[in-house]
Amino acid sequence: MARYRIDIKKRANTLSLYADGKLQKVYPVGTGRERSITPEGTFHIVFKTWFASWTNPATGETIPGGSARNPLGTRWLGFDANGTTGRSYGIHGTNRPESVGSYITSGCVRMYNRDVEELYNLVDMGTEVKIEW
Repeated sequence: MARYRIDIKKRANTLSLYADGKLQKVYPVGTGRERSITPEGTFHIVFKTWFASWTNPATGETIPGGSARNPLGTRWLGFDANGTTGRSYGIHGTNRPESVGSYITSGCVRMYNRDVEELYNLVDMGTEVKIEW
C-alpha cells in the first residue's frame, strides 16, 4: 500500500499528491483570502467525514451536510493546524466550483467535489499535509 503525502502551494493554489515520494497528481485549490489565513507548516489528517455540516459564523445557522447551501461540499479531510482537532481546518469540497483557484476561503483548502472525493478515497488518517506559500 502506498504512503501518501499532500503538498499545498498557496502561491499557485495547487495541491500535489505524492505516493511513496513520487508525484501522482496536481489539483487546483482555493486558499485563504489573505495569505495568513490558511496556516503554513506541516500537519496531519486527523479527521475524515462525508457531507460535514457547517455552521454559519454570522448567523449561527447550521446547514446540514448534503444541502446545496452547504459550502463544504461532499468530503472533509481535517488537519491538525494550530493545535486543532481537524474540525477547524480542512481540505474540502465546495458548492461554489467557480471559486476553486481563488484566494477566497476562511482558512481551509477548497477543491472541486470530484477531486476531494478522489483524494478522500486515497489518503488515510495520519497522512502528512505540508502547506507553504
